[in-house]
Amino acid sequence: MAKRRRKISPQSIERKENLIIEKEENTAIAVESFPENVKKTTLAISLEDYNSLQNKLNNKETKIAELKEKLESLQEQTEKQAKDIDKKDKQLQELQDKLVKQKAKIEEREEDYQALRKKANKKEERIAELQEKLAEQTNKNQALQNNIHELEQNWKHSQSQASEQLKITHSLQQQLDTKEKQLKELRVRLAQQQSQIDEQIQKFYDRERQIAEKERNHFHLEQDYQEQIAALQKQIVWQTSVAAIGEAHLNKWRKHNFSS
Repeated sequence: MAKRRRKISPQSIERKENLIIEKEENTAIAVESFPENVKKTTLAISLEDYNSLQNKLNNKETKIAELKEKLESLQEQTEKQAKDIDKKDKQLQELQDKLVKQKAKIEEREEDYQALRKKANKKEERIAELQEKLAEQTNKNQALQNNIHELEQNWKHSQSQASEQLKITHSLQQQLDTKEKQLKELRVRLAQQQSQIDEQIQKFYDRERQIAEKERNHFHLEQDYQEQIAALQKQIVWQTSVAAIGEAHLNKWRKHNFSS
C-alpha cells in the first residue's frame, strides 16, 4: 500500500521560513562577533576548538543551504499543489455540472421509464385479453375441427348419392334455365310497363301542376272579384247616402215650394 503524502499547509511553510531566518540571523551575529571574542579569549580557546567551531559553522551553513533548497522545493511543490488543487476544483466543478446534467437525464429517463412501464402494463393487459381470446378461439377451432371431421364423414356418405344428385341437379338446371328465360321476358315486360307507368305519372304530375296553376289563377281572380265587389258596395253605399241627402233636399224644396 502506498504511503499517503502529508499535505503541507502554507502556515507550516511560513513557520519553517521564520525558523531558518532566525537561525541565519543568529549565525550572522555569531560570525560578526567571532573575531572580537577570539581576541578576548585567544589564550583560552585552542586551535582544535576553533576548527570545531568552524566546522559547526560550515555545517550550519550547509544545513541552511539545504533548508533553503528544501524551502524552494516545498514552495514549488506548494505552488504545484495549489495549481493541482485549482485544476481539481475545476474538474470537481465540471464533475458536479456533469452530475447535475446526469441527474436531470436520469430523472427524465425515470419519467420515460414510468411512461414505458405504463405502456408495458397496458400491453400486458392486452396480451392477457388476447391470450384469453386465443384460448376461446382454440376451443372454437377444436369444436370446428370436430365438425369438419363429422362433415367429412357425412361427405363420404353423401358420395354414394352424388350420381342421383347430379341427375337432379341437371334437371333443376334445365328448369332454372327455363325460369331464367321466363324471368328475362318478364323483366322486359315489366320494364315496358314501368316506362308506361312513369309516363302516366309524369302526365299526372303535369296535370296536377296545371290544376294547381288554375287554382292559383282562380284564387287571384276571386280576390280581384271580391275587391271589386267591395269597392262597388262602398260606392253604392256612398251613392245611396248621397241620394238620401239629395232626396231630403228635394223633399225639403218641394215642401217649401208647393206648400206656399
